[in-house]
Amino acid sequence: MTPTFRWSLLAISFATCAYSTPLSTNVEHVSICKHAPFAPLMATGPAHQTINNSYIVMLKDDVSPLLMQNHINFVTIAHDADSLLGNDAMSGIKNVYDGHIKGYAGSFSEQVIGQIRSLPEVAYVERDQVVHTMEVDVQKSAPWVSVFKSSQCLPLTR
Repeated sequence: MTPTFRWSLLAISFATCAYSTPLSTNVEHVSICKHAPFAPLMATGPAHQTINNSYIVMLKDDVSPLLMQNHINFVTIAHDADSLLGNDAMSGIKNVYDGHIKGYAGSFSEQVIGQIRSLPEVAYVERDQVVHTMEVDVQKSAPWVSVFKSSQCLPLTR
């Protein structure tokens, strides 16, 4: 290889890297959104109820199906490059929501979540957490409790 050819190849490589963008964005979005803040990271419950490294990512309502697929491809590649649990099948995207709401849930490292939050199509990211459908209150002095604690057997009548 001649030195001129090597320098030309190197210049082309640098130019390609400089002008490349993530799959989910285009050049106009990159120039407009460079100073845009990250999508918010929300955690509504107490810290002890969140699930470690598990997140729900909600995309904006106007995201097209093609942009959503490109976004998912980008996240898959980013996760594979910086995997949370190595080659564990439980990490990465677990569920994709493409109906009334658009988004996905999965387990990611902090670095991948940072990349996801920087993309313009992301509305917000929420830490996955344990939720309960209802809280059970036990009445301490309920009258029926004494019947079951009693040693007497009640006669059965027909």
